Amino acid sequence: MNLSAIVRAMVNSGCTPEQICAAVEAHEAEREEKVAARRRKDAERKRRSRAGMSNMSEMSRNVTRTPADSADKKKVSPTPPSKKNISPPSPPMGGIPPTKNRGPTLCAPDWQPKAKTVETLRAEGHSADAIDRGKSEMIDWSQAGGKRKHDWDATLRNWVRRNNKPRNNSPPDKHARLKAAFAETRKDYSL
Repeated sequence: MNLSAIVRAMVNSGCTPEQICAAVEAHEAEREEKVAARRRKDAERKRRSRAGMSNMSEMSRNVTRTPADSADKKKVSPTPPSKKNISPPSPPMGGIPPTKNRGPTLCAPDWQPKAKTVETLRAEGHSADAIDRGKSEMIDWSQAGGKRKHDWDATLRNWVRRNNKPRNNSPPDKHARLKAAFAETRKDYSL
């Protein structure tokens, strides 16, 4: 039963304000105790969960232990792998050999683009000055902001292409056709 129904019933039966107040206080105390009990229960469950998680690092998830496993381990000693069967690591799929540093890096202040990158940009019509200016801006940007990239040659190509795009800073004239038609009409009626 909810509190408002209890108070309504007490008022209808002629209870004094003190009696109604005592009933409301008892209801609130009971509710607070339920909340506190639920919090204690949640805290205990979380404590058990955390204790269990710390024990998880000691065991493997993928191994099921059986009594036979422990007996087998006593009989057979582990043997090291033979050196004949060890093969060198193969490159990942796609034939790309693994690199030593796979993480993004800062651009070094003395970084130079690969010859192929400069060749590609020159073939696209960018001047040597535009490439050098792009390289300087890109290095400054990286050093100042601590920016890290995986492939600085690709970053330079994009930087130079973006900086040398033709820019049209004037907004498009949406009413150009109307203006032209108006000018033609004025010519027709001029004396």
